[in-house]
Amino acid sequence: FFGKSIPLFPMAFMTSLRTCSACATAPMLQSSRFLCSHSLPPGGVTAWVRRFGSRRKLTAEEIEMPFAGVLAKQYVHRPEFKKTYEGIPILRQLEYDGTLVDGIELPFPLEEGVAMYQTMLKLTVYDQIMYDIQRQGRISFYMTNSGEEAAQVGSSAALDLGDVIFPQYRELGV
Repeated sequence: FFGKSIPLFPMAFMTSLRTCSACATAPMLQSSRFLCSHSLPPGGVTAWVRRFGSRRKLTAEEIEMPFAGVLAKQYVHRPEFKKTYEGIPILRQLEYDGTLVDGIELPFPLEEGVAMYQTMLKLTVYDQIMYDIQRQGRISFYMTNSGEEAAQVGSSAALDLGDVIFPQYRELGV
């Protein structure tokens, strides 16, 4: 299983992977953290693709994604609120290639979505600049907001011009 597997990363990141010297089959990040059976804890695999280097569209059955608290992998495409669950369902509205799941419509115009995505990319650049400035000692304190761009941009997109906000640290996108 692990000999023909790769982590689920966009193809742009594939250049930063190399193989594990212990088994010469599984990819390894440049940080020297192995992503193979030699260093994984039991059940520690988060997302693996069964075919090495495949660029075809992946199906949910081809990707194993264990999440903490999930007893049975069940994907739903619309949020539901029940009194009891056998396992926590996973809300998924995008396929693994970034296309919308059949039957799901964008709740905003595509141009607005592209603008939000561009803002998220800008936030990543601004965040890195501010972090570098802080590490150089030119400012005393800065908390990065890596990985929180979508939450910030999405919540700020729902605001009206007259709305009042009280931003905190790590809310560069609001």
